Amino acid sequence: MDILHPAAGRGMLRAALLAAAHGLAMAMARRRRARQLGRELRRQLRALDGLDARTLADLGLHRMELGSVAAELSGAAEPTRRRVRSVAPLY
Repeated sequence: MDILHPAAGRGMLRAALLAAAHGLAMAMARRRRARQLGRELRRQLRALDGLDARTLADLGLHRMELGSVAAELSGAAEPTRRRVRSVAPLY
């Protein structure tokens, strides 16, 4: 049977406590980021929901897409829409 020196036991305990503290800090950071994304998603959705049907049509959007668009704009979802930029001004 191996008997550890008391100092070795303290080192193992310290390492375990540091690992647990790191895990807790990472979990708290993930939760904070999820809350930030949720707030941004709701903000984007409120802004888009305030647009009238004509403005949405001008943007090439339908009201049923607003949740998806808001998720993309807030970073909660990967962008899937093609963005088109005109090269010349449209007069």
